[in-house]
Amino acid sequence: MCASSNAGTLQLSGQTGNVIKWQTSTNGGGTWTDVASNTATYLNFVNAANGQQYRAVVNNRDAGPASSCTDANSTAVTLVTSSTACASPACDNAAGAIVVSVASTTALGIEQRILATNASGIIQYIGNPGSSTISNVAGGQYLVYVVSYDPSILPAPAL
Repeated sequence: MCASSNAGTLQLSGQTGNVIKWQTSTNGGGTWTDVASNTATYLNFVNAANGQQYRAVVNNRDAGPASSCTDANSTAVTLVTSSTACASPACDNAAGAIVVSVASTTALGIEQRILATNASGIIQYIGNPGSSTISNVAGGQYLVYVVSYDPSILPAPAL
């Protein structure tokens, strides 16, 4: 994902309960800041920083405020940006494959996926876990992202 200009959508699924809020962290999850007024199961982001994390906060409480359910945090998604990844366009509008060179994570159990969105941030293509290629891509212009996540923490991000 380009460091200077990026956008995308994170989608939460598989959760029990409602999204109370979304949060973001720019220091590896040390502190979390609420994202303004968003209780949807998706979050649109623009110009994320390298290493910026997002998570949803979910609660299965009933309508009343005296619920005994505690909030649960979704798996945090860490966004990776690169100033070299977007240095020049590659075969603008040509059909084929998207191949990226990504330094894989050394963290145990962390999966990485490549995804491509249209200019509105809607996911068009998703690569297989651990793959550096998305095949059979139609001609067009895409924003390409690498998403890292821990699939053992539920609810997992829906890609």
